[in-house]
Amino acid sequence: MAPGKGYVLPAIGLGVFVSVIALIGDYVPELVARRAPHLGYPLTTQNVVGWLTFQGIVVGPTEEIPYRSLLLGYLTAAMPGKVRFLNIRMNGAGVVVALVFGLGHLMNFGQMPFWGLIRQVLGAFVFSLSCAYWFERSRSVLAPIVFYNVWDFTQTASIYLMVAAWS
Repeated sequence: MAPGKGYVLPAIGLGVFVSVIALIGDYVPELVARRAPHLGYPLTTQNVVGWLTFQGIVVGPTEEIPYRSLLLGYLTAAMPGKVRFLNIRMNGAGVVVALVFGLGHLMNFGQMPFWGLIRQVLGAFVFSLSCAYWFERSRSVLAPIVFYNVWDFTQTASIYLMVAAWS
């Protein structure tokens, strides 16, 4: 890694981009019909500030530190082998951790339609691969944390804007 290369700016850009793609995938019917998504709670200042703070600050560190810093850091030392996909080369431990992270989203089984659950598990797997790649390249958990927080914050803020505009 080049000195000072923390991948924060690419993490911000990709976080916004992927958030928009995920928003479209998750809310196609609402977007086409210009119908507000159902939140399950009222759109109050307290809820908006609370959820945006949680998504923009809390989620990234609480998931990326255990998964990337601890689990991936340990497995990288224990599994030094590399895997290659297209032009991307990374430690095989990143794939293992991505699988664990993706399967961790099965806890939503029975709470959403089956296709939505499969999409969430696969999305979490790909997301985790990206975070593992950035963690390995930057030797820091900062880019994965920023990516995670920007993605969740942007998507949540976009949903709130849809509710505010179309309610």
